[in-house]
Amino acid sequence: MLSLAEIDQLIQLRQKLHQFPELSGQEVYTAKTIIEFLRQYQPDQIFDTLSSNAVIAVYDSGKKGKHIMFRCELDALPIKEAGSHAYISQNSHIAHSCGHDGHMAIICGLAMSLAKNRPKNGKVILLFQPAEETGQGAKALLEPMKLAKLVPDYSFAMHNMPKIKLHDIIIKDGIFNCASVGMQIELIGKTSHASHPENGISPVEAVCEILAEVKLVKDDYLGDDIYSSISITHSSVGEKSFGVTAGEGLIMLTLRSESDTILNKIQNQMEIFVQKTAQKYGLGYDVKFVEAFETSNNQHEAADLIRHAVNDLGIPMGDLDKAWRASEDFGQYAKFSKSAMFLLGSGIDQPQLHNPDYDFPDALITTGHRVFMRLIKNILD
Repeated sequence: MLSLAEIDQLIQLRQKLHQFPELSGQEVYTAKTIIEFLRQYQPDQIFDTLSSNAVIAVYDSGKKGKHIMFRCELDALPIKEAGSHAYISQNSHIAHSCGHDGHMAIICGLAMSLAKNRPKNGKVILLFQPAEETGQGAKALLEPMKLAKLVPDYSFAMHNMPKIKLHDIIIKDGIFNCASVGMQIELIGKTSHASHPENGISPVEAVCEILAEVKLVKDDYLGDDIYSSISITHSSVGEKSFGVTAGEGLIMLTLRSESDTILNKIQNQMEIFVQKTAQKYGLGYDVKFVEAFETSNNQHEAADLIRHAVNDLGIPMGDLDKAWRASEDFGQYAKFSKSAMFLLGSGIDQPQLHNPDYDFPDALITTGHRVFMRLIKNILD
């Protein structure tokens, strides 16, 4: 159990991290803050050079046994925070609007407890992972972790979740998170004087047709049992001028599905349509797919270990009926370990994730800590 003084220290850490958030791949201050905190609690090893900004602390019993990894995320989001709390973000248009600051505090709480009571068998690996929001962080760590002999038997993670009762836990076997990918479409035409639009090649009609196709493709998959969607996140044509016709267009879409196969099918379908539409209007075009996430799967054995730990603690728990629509790169660790994650309710009245007024409830720090410590006790002790 954490003492009141330790809980207060973790809350202060969480609020400090919240005040100085950093975007994916730029988590230099965040990683430094975590390393300074961890050193107080004397892990047997600290790794901070396996990939950009990743930090890993190891508590080793020195005896044979299972290796367990707990992962949290370092990165924040390009969002302007709205709020009046004393620790509001000091970094312009960057905010911890997903609760990664709280996740880090929970894992730091494990370091506190493990420093006093090291595992009796095996080892515990605490991973502070960068670049989760872009889907790049976990992929970059897989091979370096293998080379450093940091391959766990089990990997666990959690994510706070609004609109679920505070402290309640939700779990699911199989596909836990949807696959997704960002699609960036550039249409290249030619500007003209606005009095002679016929002398230019405008992308406006092509943009309209592509946006209309998005709705048609979405409708094609609406009736399926497997969830799929396309979200329009940005669209623009031309410059802000009354004298020049549009010469370029940009569309950004997020494609999403519970099935990696169906996601690939939607990608191909949209790319072919863009190609045909660009040719129809005499436009050049460029299509890029970025920030790709595969589906994240909870393996039954690992998910059951979470269930047993939660039941031992008497925390209310339910099952997730369908995959959580958000994407998550934690599933990458299933490539070398048995892995599972769960949702931890952050309150019915809590703003949604990625809302500008979202703020992680500090009360969840002890709940997340208790579940993870119980997993350590059940597996290693």
